[in-house]
Amino acid sequence: METSSDIARILVVEDEKIVARDIKNRLRNLGYSVPAIVSSGEEAIQKAEEIRPDLVLMDIVLKGKIDGVKAAKEIYTRFDIPVIYLTAYSDKETLRRVKMTEPFGYIHKPFEIKEMRSSIEIALHKHHVDKKLKEKKKWLALTLKSIGDGVITTDTEGVITFMNPMAESLTAWEKEEALGKNISDVFKIITEETRVPLPNPVKNVLNNSQGTGIRGHQVILISKNGNEMLIEKSAAPIRDDIGSISGVVLAFRKLNGLLETRTKKIQQPEPTDKIRLIIICSTIFREGIRKILEPERDIEIIAEASSDQEIIPSIEQSRPNVLLIDAAICNSDIPELINSIREKSPETKVLLLLHTTDEDEVIKNISSGVRGCLTDVSNKEHLIQAIRTVSKDSIWMEMNSITNVLTRLIPVRKSKSGLKPKLTRREEEIVNLIVLGYSNKQISNILFISENTVKTHLANIFSKYGITNRLQLINLVF
Repeated sequence: METSSDIARILVVEDEKIVARDIKNRLRNLGYSVPAIVSSGEEAIQKAEEIRPDLVLMDIVLKGKIDGVKAAKEIYTRFDIPVIYLTAYSDKETLRRVKMTEPFGYIHKPFEIKEMRSSIEIALHKHHVDKKLKEKKKWLALTLKSIGDGVITTDTEGVITFMNPMAESLTAWEKEEALGKNISDVFKIITEETRVPLPNPVKNVLNNSQGTGIRGHQVILISKNGNEMLIEKSAAPIRDDIGSISGVVLAFRKLNGLLETRTKKIQQPEPTDKIRLIIICSTIFREGIRKILEPERDIEIIAEASSDQEIIPSIEQSRPNVLLIDAAICNSDIPELINSIREKSPETKVLLLLHTTDEDEVIKNISSGVRGCLTDVSNKEHLIQAIRTVSKDSIWMEMNSITNVLTRLIPVRKSKSGLKPKLTRREEEIVNLIVLGYSNKQISNILFISENTVKTHLANIFSKYGITNRLQLINLVF
């Protein structure tokens, strides 16, 4: 049974009482809730602030100093509530004013009940998608700022379009100075053994006929001031809305510190403040982790446990810098667990051992507050790097995961040609249903085709657009 929290709450703004009551009855028959009806723009703004509805149905011509267009703009700007215009007016000037407010829909009177429902569902879904995209962009910005690795993006000519703070630090180039320069001028690398200059990984991606990402071996990066450091790097293509490469994202990570010569390295100083680590995993894993970390003078294991029930008592007692948790033994909800850890010990950062390389899992856990994710392909060097990185409140991920995650999160660019892939009639039907939020099973029932056929059509649609998931498809459609 549908709960009240699932029912969309719609504020009706209409100054004709009979029409308003008719709209209210229709909305209720469609399964929506109508918490209030108001007749002026001023009341609409006040009531929207008071009850925070999911959507507003707004008549354009209203009594009072504020008409529907002004009220809609105020409501969306201040409260992020989507508005659908409901009016008998369709002259060019009215439509021009309406368009400037970026409405979520426009229903012309008289209207059909199916038209109303369709417009409301599309508006609610579009607003949901918009919020997700805003959250994604916010998350991307925070990730790029706090990630413990250098990130540089370029266009198809290899010209730098973005650098994060860590990239500035590692290359010794300031962002403002590097933007607009060719990547080869800023990111200079040589082999560790022969010191032979290497082709830039961005160039390799752009020249790769398959348009796939490239993960290179360890190389030496020569910074602007002449310092040398051993790094690990990864690069992957950024694609536009028709699947063509529109740029490259490059990620790189410092491994062994500053190199003075080919053979002489700076000795690591004796650590003054050790990283206090608690391990929550099975006995077998704990034994292996102890052996790996035993030579590391800056990391101290202060407690161990084998159950997620022991996490909160352990951190309350020991106040660790880093908490390493094996997801396989964690029965708790990760976001809830992270919130509890923050409440009890804000200085403790969580490093999660995942038994998958699925980037959706990585994104989900990093979004929930986990500061680092190790996977099945991680090695002992990665474990040590991750602990040190996370202890500094920076994000750590596998190098190949970083570029793959970032290419998924970087907003899809519109192609310069503006051309759209040609879809079949059936594919267009499926795209429209996806935009409305229907699942594969629901789409199969509506179109009287099998779920496997829906999946096949989806694969073709994704291939034509050069995308990999529904979120990117909806982003393109809107």
